[in-house]
Order: sequence, then structure tokens, then C-alpha cells
Amino acid sequence: MSKRPSPPPRPPHAPAHSPQRAHTPAPQRAPAPGPATAPTSASAGAQTPNRGLHLAPTRRAICWWLAVVLGLLVAAAVTLPSGGPAAAAPAAAPTAVVYRAPIAPPWRVVRSFVGPAAPWAAGHRGIDLDTQVGAPVLAPVAGTVAVAGTIVDRGVVTIVDAAGRRNSLEPVTPGVRVGQQVTIGEVVATVSAERSHCAGTCLHWGVREGLNYLDPLALLPGGGPIVLLPTR
Repeated sequence: MSKRPSPPPRPPHAPAHSPQRAHTPAPQRAPAPGPATAPTSASAGAQTPNRGLHLAPTRRAICWWLAVVLGLLVAAAVTLPSGGPAAAAPAAAPTAVVYRAPIAPPWRVVRSFVGPAAPWAAGHRGIDLDTQVGAPVLAPVAGTVAVAGTIVDRGVVTIVDAAGRRNSLEPVTPGVRVGQQVTIGEVVATVSAERSHCAGTCLHWGVREGLNYLDPLALLPGGGPIVLLPTR
């Protein structure tokens, strides 16, 4: 039998074992995808520009509204007169409501005004002027005829003046119609012989303002303050 060849001789000072290789760390694997986690501060900062994209329409809307308001202001400035806003019109000058006696002078009061303590209480709601049957009855004030006819058992003419006062004259035979405009001193009736509360022949003149009766003598020139009304 043939013999195996012997190994070659070791070189001098050769280490008994082979040199060790340098340790190389194994590559780390990427973590497996898992459930979504909350973004860190870095990721939140990276998403900040996205919020600007959402705010952009709001900024555009604000700019649009500002442009609309500016346009309205410019249009208002153009329509205003050069002298600024129109000044309020001055108040109309008041017009005096003038009264006179409903019969020609000289006239005499046979019974004065006695105002009632209450609307239902007794009193003399006007004045009685001495006259005669057939005497002309004059409008004591300019106004509109509201009554011209018989009430109960006597003829009555009522004239409403510019202040809304109702001037009633009785007993008379009317010479005007309802709705007619009369001037102060115009003949509106004649004294009639119908029933009267006077002992002789008289003309009763009563003035009512709302539910209150006034003394007609206080409305005559020199008998009281002149009532001023605004012109219409």
C-alpha cells in the first residue's frame, strides 16, 4: 500500500490557529408596517403648509367682501351732493286760527259759559248771544261744514276749524251743505224760531275740542291766547 503524503512543514512562528475575521454587524431590518401613530413634532411641522391651503379660501372671501364694501362706500360718496347730506327742511311757519262772533256787532251775551265738572255733569256748554229771528249767522272761524241739518228738534250748523275744534250754532236754518269749505265771517245760516233754552230769541254757540267744551269768548281776539297751528 502507498502512504499518504505528509503535510508540509509549518512556517516558523506561525500561529497555531488561523487569524480571526473582523466582526461585521448584521444589517437591521426595517420595522414591519403597523397601525398609524400620532405625528411627531417634526411631522406636524412638515404638515403646517397644508393648513395654509385650507385658509386660502377664507382669505379670498375676506378680500372679496372688503372689495364689495369699498365699492358701496364709493357709490354712496358719488350720490351725495357736493355740499354733504341734505339739511332738514325748515319747519313751516305756524298759521294763526282767528275767531270772531257768529253775529254782527254789536252783540251781547245773555248767558255765559259754565264748564261741567265732568263730561256727564250739568253745565252750560257754550254762550248765548242775544239776536232776533231771521238774523244772519256768520261762520265764527274758517273751516269745513260737518253738520247742516236738524238734530232732534232744532236746526244746527257745525263747522270744524283747522285745529279740529267743532263750532256748533243753533237754532238755525242752514244755508250750507256738509263738506263745504267756509271762510270766517261768511253767512252760513239764519236764526230760526225753533225751540231754544233762552227766554227770548238767542243764538247758542258751543265749541268742543275732543270731549272737552271750551269757552267761545276765550277764542275771540283779546279774549284769550291765539292758537297757532303749523301749515299743511
